[in-house]
Amino acid sequence: MQPGMDQFQFLVLNTEATWKQGLPVHIDITDEGLKIQETRNYIKEAVTKGGLFPGRPEIIDFTAGPCCLLYFLDSTGSLWVYDLMQKRAEPVDCIWSLFSRPESIAYSPGTIFIADKAQRKIFALAEINWQIRWIASSKNDNFIPVTVRAAQNGSLYALTPYDSQEGGSGNAGGMMSVPAGGRAAIVKFDQSGKLVDDFDLKVELSSATETGSLNEAVDFNIAQDGTLFVLEAAGKKVSKFLPSGIKVWENDQWSTFPELPCGIGVDGAGNLFIGEGRSQPGESENGHFLHKFSPTGKFLGMVPSFQGYAGKLQIDQNERMYIYDQESLEITILNPEQNPLPNGIYFSRAFEATSPETRWHKLVLDAQIPNNTQVKVSYLIANEKEFIINGNKINLDDQMTCPVGFSDGDLEARADVLNSLYWSAALLNPKDALIHAQPGRYLWLRIELTGSQGKTPLLKSIRAYFPRTSYLRYLPAVYQENEQSRDFLERFLSLFETFFSQMEVQIGHIERFFDADFVRGDFLRWLGAWLAIAVDENWPEDKLRLLIKKAPGLFKIRGTRKGIEAMIKVYTGDKPFIVEQFQLKCAEAGEEFQELLIKLYGEDPYSFCVLLKPFQVKKENEGQAVRRIIDSEKPAYIKAKVVALQPWIYLDMHTYLGVNTYLTKPSLRLDIGSIMPRDTVLEDVDEAGQIERRSKLGWDTSLT
Repeated sequence: MQPGMDQFQFLVLNTEATWKQGLPVHIDITDEGLKIQETRNYIKEAVTKGGLFPGRPEIIDFTAGPCCLLYFLDSTGSLWVYDLMQKRAEPVDCIWSLFSRPESIAYSPGTIFIADKAQRKIFALAEINWQIRWIASSKNDNFIPVTVRAAQNGSLYALTPYDSQEGGSGNAGGMMSVPAGGRAAIVKFDQSGKLVDDFDLKVELSSATETGSLNEAVDFNIAQDGTLFVLEAAGKKVSKFLPSGIKVWENDQWSTFPELPCGIGVDGAGNLFIGEGRSQPGESENGHFLHKFSPTGKFLGMVPSFQGYAGKLQIDQNERMYIYDQESLEITILNPEQNPLPNGIYFSRAFEATSPETRWHKLVLDAQIPNNTQVKVSYLIANEKEFIINGNKINLDDQMTCPVGFSDGDLEARADVLNSLYWSAALLNPKDALIHAQPGRYLWLRIELTGSQGKTPLLKSIRAYFPRTSYLRYLPAVYQENEQSRDFLERFLSLFETFFSQMEVQIGHIERFFDADFVRGDFLRWLGAWLAIAVDENWPEDKLRLLIKKAPGLFKIRGTRKGIEAMIKVYTGDKPFIVEQFQLKCAEAGEEFQELLIKLYGEDPYSFCVLLKPFQVKKENEGQAVRRIIDSEKPAYIKAKVVALQPWIYLDMHTYLGVNTYLTKPSLRLDIGSIMPRDTVLEDVDEAGQIERRSKLGWDTSLT
C-alpha cells in the first residue's frame, strides 16, 4: 500500500511477482506486464520428395544440422549432406570404411554421432573435417546401439536392448529379441565419450520385439533443457525423464492418441509431437495426422498443416520441424509461426483496504493498446472473502491462484466458474475510471485482453485508489442532498479531479525532470539547455542523455584535443584520430614524402585533421553533425579538416595499416599452373584430440 495524492492511498499490480499471484487464462506474464498468450502454428515450408541422392541408396536415418543442412545415413555406411536451400546432396566419402552396419545418426553442435550395430560402437566425428573425436562402447554384453540422440551440450543417449534372449530363426543361433515385459535401456555418454554409470533409464516393452526392430518399438527425443521423452509404441505409453534419469511422469491413458504411434519430437517449449506409422506398405495417407501434446501430456490437437506418415521427427534450434517418411523418401518441413490467441482473461487476488465498508475510488491503468485491440476491466467488491459457489462456501482468493500443473482446460473451467459471479459492467480501454459499487473491504479485478491480427494489448500496471473522495466535498451541503444529482455531479467533477491530480503527482515528483535518465523528448533538450548544450535533431536521445551526464567533465577540457576526441566519442561511440601540424614537423622525411604529407594534411600551422574510422559515421547527416561538433569545440582561429576513412587501400592517400587496411598472410591456392609462393606458411587448423588422426599426449590431449 502506498500513499497517493491528497488523502488517497493506492494498491498496485506492476511486477511479474505480483501478477503471478493471480489466475491467468491464456495470458502470458512477463517483466513488462500482461499480454495475450501466443500459440505456435506450423505452416508447410517445403516438401522434398524421392530421388534426393544419386543411385537412390537405402536411407536408414537422418538428423538435422545447422543452416538447413540435413545429414543422412544409408545402409552401406555412407554419410550424405543435403542442403535444403540448394536442394543438393553430397556424399562424405572419407568415412564409409569405418562402419560395418550403421544404424542411427545424431547431431550436436560440432559433432556427428553414428551408431554401428555390428561393431557395437558409437563413433563421434568432428563436423569440421570428419575426423574421429572418440569411439564409445560398453562392457555390457547386451549393448547394441539401436538409436542415438544428442543433447545440445554434447551428451549422447543410446537405446539398447537390456533383457534380451535368443529366439526366432533366420540365422545361426537364432535372432536376439526382447520378450514381452522385458526391458530396453537408454544409456548416457558424456561429452568425452565416457559412459555415465549413475544414469539408469529402463523402458518396459508391451510386446516381444526383435532387437533389429527395437527402434520401431521405442523412440525417444531430448528437449532443449535436457529432458527426455520416451515413446513405447505398442503400449501407447509416453514417459518424461529428467536429465539425471529420474522419471517425472508416465501416461498410457489418452483421450486421443495415434493408432500406430511412430516418431516423437519435442519443441523448445517442451510440447510433444507424435506421428503415425503405416500398418502396411503403400497404405493411403489420408486421415493420419501429427498429434500435439503439452509438456504435461495433455492433448492439444492436430497439427493442421501436415497429413501423412512420420517415420522420424526432428525439431532444430530454430523450431523448424522435419518429418521423414522412409518408404517414400519424403521430407516435409514445417516452419513455426507465432500468433497470439484471440483473447485472454486474468483474475486478480483481492486488493485489501484498511477497514470494512471502504468506498473504492478509481482504477488507473498503464497500458499499450494497439488499434483493433481491447482491454476490458470488471470489478467485484465485498466485505468477506468467502462466497457460495456451486453450493459450497469457498475463499475466493483460493480460486484466484494458479495451481502447479493446471492444464489449459482446467484453467478455462475455473474461469467459467469465476465468470458466473456478480462482476460489474466492463470498462472498455479505461485509463482512469471511477468505481461505482457498494462499499467493501476487498476488491477483485477481472481483466480481459482481446487481440487482433497478430497484435496484443500490453497491460503494464493497474492501481486501485481508496477511499472515495471527490471535489464535491468542497461544495455546500445542498449539492449533496439529492442522491441522483449528487452522483452526476461527483462524476462530472471527477474529470477535473483527474486532470489536477495528475498535475499534483508531477509537481510532487518534480525532481524527476532534472534527471537525465528519466526525462525524454523536449524535456531532455530543455535540460540540456541548462548546461548550454546546443544540439541538432541528429542527436539521438541516448547520446544526448550521455552528453548531459558527461557535460561537467567535458567543459573542463573544452577547446583541447582531448575535449574534441571526447565529444566525438560521445556521439559516434569511438575516438577519432587527430593529426596536428607539430606532429608532421617532427617526421624526418625526404622532399617527396613532405609533399605527400602536405597533400594529406595541409601546411597551415593553425590547422589539424580529424580522421574518422571506417563506419564510425554511417549516414551523411551524422558526418555533418561531427563537423558541427568540431566547429563548436575548436578554438575560433583554428581550421579543421574532417576525413572519413574508407575500408580499402589507396596508395598515397589516407591508408593506415591496422586502421582501414589489413594485410593477410600469403595464401596457397592449388590449381592448374599454381605454385607455392615463397612466403606461404602451412598451418594445422584442425581441432585437436582426434583419436587415430591428430593427438599428442601431454601436448593437446590429456587422459582422464
